[in-house]
Amino acid sequence: MLHREQFEEAELERMRQDARRAYAESAQAGRPLSARALGEAFGMSESWGRKQILAVRDDEEASRPHLRAVEPAAV
Repeated sequence: MLHREQFEEAELERMRQDARRAYAESAQAGRPLSARALGEAFGMSESWGRKQILAVRDDEEASRPHLRAVEPAAV
């Protein structure tokens, strides 16, 4: 039973990764898929599609360099 659950979870993760890749490619092409279209393309709901889009955006945000303000050195 455990092997079946692991397989099913692995398949779901593969589908999530495929959906995220599809969204990222559509966004790079200047025509980002909507949450509804992404969900439907993978046989899932609009809310599932929205979660995948948010995951892509979170990954992009995490990979950007962040600037921090620092106090000027005392002279």
